Amino acid sequence: MQKKSPLRGKTSIHAYLVKILEEENRPMKVAELTKKVQEIRDISSKNPISTVSAVLQRSSFIEKAEKATYILKK
Repeated sequence: MQKKSPLRGKTSIHAYLVKILEEENRPMKVAELTKKVQEIRDISSKNPISTVSAVLQRSSFIEKAEKATYILKK
């Protein structure tokens, strides 16, 4: 049985990041995550990678696996 996401129905960058990491079920680089989010929605900032990186660092659902690589907390 699959666990329900606490962010179901949200459309924020954070919600998309959690959804992508749930679906991929593996550690992912910031650049790869940024590319996947941009396929879903526009990130209207001068530096989208920095924006995604900041969201990842503040998330209580996501943790750093290694340099510039993140995974969902268990």
